[in-house]
Amino acid sequence: MHLQVNGTGKSYLSRHLVEIGLAQEHTGFAIPIKRLVYALYKSFNNKDLLSYKEFAQDRKNESIFYNGLSPRDFVCAYSDMIQQFYSPNIWSETTYSFITKGSTVVIDDWRRLIESDYLKNQKDINVITLYLDIEKTSTTTDNTPSKGSAHYEGGIKPEDCDLYFKYKSDYSNFNELIQLITNHLNTLK
Repeated sequence: MHLQVNGTGKSYLSRHLVEIGLAQEHTGFAIPIKRLVYALYKSFNNKDLLSYKEFAQDRKNESIFYNGLSPRDFVCAYSDMIQQFYSPNIWSETTYSFITKGSTVVIDDWRRLIESDYLKNQKDINVITLYLDIEKTSTTTDNTPSKGSAHYEGGIKPEDCDLYFKYKSDYSNFNELIQLITNHLNTLK
């Protein structure tokens, strides 16, 4: 199952699906690249180091580099370079190699159709795509992508997905989302 849209609680939902047994695994296309880039970041910095969690999640959008770029920008730029040398599908291929066949796996950082298309072409797994949205309010977090990651954002549209769900601004309809996912998974059995 792939999830889309920034700031909609994708990681929280993924962990919750594992906790309640609707999924057995939670992973992401970007996990290998985040680890590689964090190792580079650490090797070039010897002061004020962010932890891996801060670098990869909590402070990923903060401008921490001299030129105003963020950890997310660093990850995206390095990812682009790796894809030029290996394959545009390098992250899909890597993720696929770690998926336990026959299990339900949630991938919470889906950004490009090329990723889901690659997985859908594998004959030994089922792929479900979910587009998450949220009602906008005056207090909704600004999720404008940074300049280095903008080309990874907005490439997935609701019509590209198997399921669509719109959160209320306070997430009070979270249980409806769980029911939608449960119902869809039941149709696959």
